[in-house]
Amino acid sequence: MKGRLLYVAPEFNLRFFLDRQDLEVKTSEYAKEIPADYHYDLMQVECPDRTWDCIICHHVIEHVPDDRKAMRELLRILKPGGSMIISVPIARNLERTLEYGKPNPHETDHYYRYGRDFADRLPPEFLVTAHDFRRLFSEKEFQRYHLKDDYIFLCRKPPEDSR
Repeated sequence: MKGRLLYVAPEFNLRFFLDRQDLEVKTSEYAKEIPADYHYDLMQVECPDRTWDCIICHHVIEHVPDDRKAMRELLRILKPGGSMIISVPIARNLERTLEYGKPNPHETDHYYRYGRDFADRLPPEFLVTAHDFRRLFSEKEFQRYHLKDDYIFLCRKPPEDSR
């Protein structure tokens, strides 16, 4: 990974990226009172097309009223050939995503309870690879590193010449 990285709602692992010489790292938080480089509304990102080489968006989209619109915006601001790493909580026992239409106070104000169909909600232009944590780590590693039962989706935007 090199180039320009946008980390949406950055977490404690931000330091790993900041220490890399080959990355220009910027952050975005929706809430203006939280320090960040940008305060983007993911449904209408005030950013030129094709700005970022990589975007990390971990456990954010479920808090956005229109997840599909937000993911289209992330596709728009990603450079051709760029990658987005996105994750959301997924209920493995749920085939189809539930849409609440408003923040659900019983699920940390999530607008959605994602099912196994989450990848189908991503813009079709993305080349998507899903990584299931249960298949990547042993039970011992789950305990040791306090991992969550989660999926990570690697979304690659095709280079311009492949269209």
